[in-house]
Amino acid sequence: MATTNSGIPLVVIGRNPGTAQAVRRLMVPEFDVVHACFSPEQAIADISRLAQGLKPLDYHENVGSQNYSRIPNNIAFGGGYDHEAIEAIKTAVDKQVDTTGLLWLWPDAEKRVQGGPPPTTPEQFESYASGVVARIKERACQSDFKESQGGVFYY
Repeated sequence: MATTNSGIPLVVIGRNPGTAQAVRRLMVPEFDVVHACFSPEQAIADISRLAQGLKPLDYHENVGSQNYSRIPNNIAFGGGYDHEAIEAIKTAVDKQVDTTGLLWLWPDAEKRVQGGPPPTTPEQFESYASGVVARIKERACQSDFKESQGGVFYY
C-alpha cells in the first residue's frame, strides 16, 4: 500500500532490500523513497517507466513508499554498484527515455571503500544506511545540486 510523504521523490538502486528499507526510513522527511530497484535490469525498466510518469510494471511488493503521484527525478545508487555498472544503467535508460531532468546520485568510490564491506545483518544495514543517507542529504544541500536541472552528482 502506498504511503504519502512530502519529501523529494527518490528512487534508490541497491543490492539489498534490508539496506533499502533502512535508507527509506532515514531519508524522511527530506526525501520520499518512492521505489527501490535491486538489479540493473529492474533499474533500467523501472526508471524508464517512472521518468515517463508511469508506474513500474511490478511494484506491489516494492519496499518504497509506492507514492507514484509525483515523478521521482532523483536516482540514488548504493555502494553495491561500481562506476561501470552505474554508467551502463544510466546509458540504457538514456537510450529509452528523455532523462534531461533526472539527478543521478552516484557513490564516491573513495567514500565507499571507507565504508567497509557490504552489510549482512539488520544492525549493519542500519549503520551502513546511516552513512549513505548522511552523504546523500549533505550532497543534496549543495547549491550545484539544488540548482541543477539534471546530471550526475557524486556523494
